[in-house]
Amino acid sequence: MKKKRRKMNQESKKIFDAWRDTDSKRLNKHVFINPAKLAEVAEKHVKNNFEIPNWRFDGVYPKHEWAFAAFQLLANCLNFAFNIFEKPDEKYMVAVPDGPKPLTGAFAMDRKIYEWFGETIPQSDDIYQAFGDVRKTERFFRDMNEIPFSELRHECAMDFANNLVKYYQGNPLNLLEEATVWDEASKRSVLRAFNNGKGLVELLVKDFPVAYGADIRDFNGQKLAFNKRAMLVAIVLHGRALDSKEILPPVIDIEEVGPVCDYELPKALRCREIFSYSAELAELVDNWKEISENSQMEVELRAATAVACDGLLKKINKFRKACGLSQINICHLDYWLWEMGKEATISRPHLTRTNAY
Repeated sequence: MKKKRRKMNQESKKIFDAWRDTDSKRLNKHVFINPAKLAEVAEKHVKNNFEIPNWRFDGVYPKHEWAFAAFQLLANCLNFAFNIFEKPDEKYMVAVPDGPKPLTGAFAMDRKIYEWFGETIPQSDDIYQAFGDVRKTERFFRDMNEIPFSELRHECAMDFANNLVKYYQGNPLNLLEEATVWDEASKRSVLRAFNNGKGLVELLVKDFPVAYGADIRDFNGQKLAFNKRAMLVAIVLHGRALDSKEILPPVIDIEEVGPVCDYELPKALRCREIFSYSAELAELVDNWKEISENSQMEVELRAATAVACDGLLKKINKFRKACGLSQINICHLDYWLWEMGKEATISRPHLTRTNAY
């Protein structure tokens, strides 16, 4: 019997193919993947209790299931660049009076969004009110320090609101409905991430060109769409759906969702020696020096991250199958690597001015 191969979306496959072609011709100059280390890490962690988070954090995300889903569509179009570039060891921070310490990064941003919208479903008029100009956006996020790139976040929010009006009657739940199909096998409604242009990831990228569709890089003559934040929406919604008592639809084709290439995952991969850097790249990363968006260095970092994550997922599942353990998917892997990256204090992430991640 022919072995059934795991499906993968076409844009992620293009990234894998582009990297392998570049690597085979030794055209990559700054990032190198160690296959032996990758296999070693996969085997070492094969029996991990990999988890898919349900994203239930009081005071950060809505408890109401559909409010949570709508929240993610808005929040992830603003989910990028939290390091303070003038003080890169410092991140955007939000005070939590009833908590043990301030929140930082994406959790800090999400806290501010939740404080404003609470358990409601943010519609286009609400988004205009919150982010209608740059000053409003600055005030919205102002807390222990200022969030970077207020102007870019304003532009993303306006693109999201404007195109909600244009395509979805101003309501993000209509976007989710557009990506929902009936699954005969499970006898329930499910989301599709990819569906001939009508899947959730595809709709986010197509209909919101600033908020979600601009994550494209040039790599040795090819245009590569990483779609990090759009795919992250699918990953997070799937995790919550699994713990929603079937209120939210799961992402039925979660196996097709590719790696989400940010700045924490390369940090984790380097810490485990799966990645090695050129001397030039290492000097920039280790000394908090900026790497230009769409530069050879930045694109190599992201393309190699996609390939390494895909390789880890395949290796881990191969070893788990041999051990009689259940298979994992990108939701498990992304959360595991993201946590690993945050805990890797001996290594630094790369610093790039971008709204991609």
